[in-house]
Amino acid sequence: MVMDFPGKPEVSAFSDALGAARLSPRKHVARPDCGRVPPMLLHGLLGGIDELGANSQEILRQGGCEPTDVSRGSIEPGTFIRATRICHEYLRTYIERTDRGSSLTAGQFVLLSKCLVGCADLRDAIETTAQFFDVLGGRIGRVALTRDRGHAHLLVTTVVGSASAAALSMDLCNIMLLHKLYEWLIDAAIPLDVAEFGHPHPRRSVLHLSLLSCPARFGRPETCLTFAASGLDHPVIRRPSELSARIADFPFNLLAGERQRTAVAEHVYRTMVDGHMRLRKVPTVDEVARRFGITSWTLRRRLTDEGTSYSTIRKRVQLSLATEFLRRSDLTINEVADLANFSDAGAFRRAFQQWTGRSPSAYREDVLHA
Repeated sequence: MVMDFPGKPEVSAFSDALGAARLSPRKHVARPDCGRVPPMLLHGLLGGIDELGANSQEILRQGGCEPTDVSRGSIEPGTFIRATRICHEYLRTYIERTDRGSSLTAGQFVLLSKCLVGCADLRDAIETTAQFFDVLGGRIGRVALTRDRGHAHLLVTTVVGSASAAALSMDLCNIMLLHKLYEWLIDAAIPLDVAEFGHPHPRRSVLHLSLLSCPARFGRPETCLTFAASGLDHPVIRRPSELSARIADFPFNLLAGERQRTAVAEHVYRTMVDGHMRLRKVPTVDEVARRFGITSWTLRRRLTDEGTSYSTIRKRVQLSLATEFLRRSDLTINEVADLANFSDAGAFRRAFQQWTGRSPSAYREDVLHA
């Protein structure tokens, strides 16, 4: 049943994203503890529901989940899974009954997962996913895989017949569930180079910032996730018995446990975005290291091991934030540069030109006239 309630809850899109994540200060840095879950994804979904004119707090209550349990800096995994399932079902129902569209359901996701645990490698898993979508006659979207110059391009859509704000939120959630499923199958991170979406840029929602640690581009012909093609050769190591042990909360427990496989660089990116959203300041390397409970030297070493650096991630954060601020016509280029923590407008223009191939002014004109 589609619910519509007056009023909007004051749900922050970002909070203490990795407050519960701690890295061991030993010589070999351990992965973050997964005892609690950062709330960014869930808050993004709640914001998407509010954008439809509904009251997400009331929807949570009707689903048996107290809003106060999901408003903290980190959330118990059980609460996160239950609340995410409620949001997913609300968006699916909205698309089906209000937009007369269709989307990938949780049940279909489980069925797909059972097909994928028997695959040989990631390439096989993605191609099997494409066949699964084809068998359903395109009613829940499509999946395709292409390659060029060392990059793999996963073309995917999981919503059909809807162009509302619900379609973007649902598609983003389902696509990230697929991404995390693939990571779980091979027990390895699949870092994304860029994510392009066949949806208009969201007017208010920042769900894409809470989900992605790579540039996000909207208004593209197709939705596409790009990553290193070498990852396609990773073998699928999961077995049907492992899926059976997790099936009760599948697929939402993939998001609750995703930090076990996520690269430290991605945690650092999300921590920096979160810090800026709360304090309007990108955290320094020392501040990020303290959030993980380690020294800045250890953090730098771990990032070097992953082929990146604090300064590289900081620039990605600044430019991602800048693309959001440029959508506000009330801000000057100088103000955007300042809000994104660039030293001056000149440094911002040079960095933005290098990153996008366009000046900030040209980018803004294209976006505002799209």
